[in-house]
Amino acid sequence: MLGSENGFPPALAVFLKKPGDEGYWEKDRYQLYEQKITGYIIPRDFPEPDYSKAETKVEKDNRKSLLWKPYLAVENGVAELRFFNNDRAKKLKVIAEGIAEDGSVFYFEQILE
Repeated sequence: MLGSENGFPPALAVFLKKPGDEGYWEKDRYQLYEQKITGYIIPRDFPEPDYSKAETKVEKDNRKSLLWKPYLAVENGVAELRFFNNDRAKKLKVIAEGIAEDGSVFYFEQILE
């Protein structure tokens, strides 16, 4: 955490030289290059038609992703998801992945027929 000191923003340092190289640190110490690292893209909005409403009109539903919830709250290990199917799916592939409060990563994948 190079930027963890008070008042400094988070930082990422990439060293192009290794110890022992001439001018490893002292010579190039103040010749810094700055590169903006954009990180992750903001997720786009996925269409979620609600066919229980009479005003919902869709000619043909060819969505590949039926549900996308990047910020789903899970309580006591349980989350309820409701969505409408598209016009062509025979099987559903469910993929859930995320990060728990303790920092552990999880991944779940299952085919529903």
